[in-house]
Amino acid sequence: MIRLRRDLMPDDPVVLFAASVTRPGRHDALTALTAGRPVLVLAEGPLMYFEPDELRFFLGSRPYAVAHPKADSTA
Repeated sequence: MIRLRRDLMPDDPVVLFAASVTRPGRHDALTALTAGRPVLVLAEGPLMYFEPDELRFFLGSRPYAVAHPKADSTA
């Protein structure tokens, strides 16, 4: 889906970032990509398929709030 959106829509001002949400290191890659700009993270659908430990890692680590102090998370 990300590839199709990239083909149909320009990256500016939207930047699409495809990554495994359970892969270690995604936080560093996202932080480097955003360079201090506001970030909106959408997790449309996959959370219901997570194992409990994966969900705790994704939600509990709050990496975006750490990387972006003005971040707000909404449940």
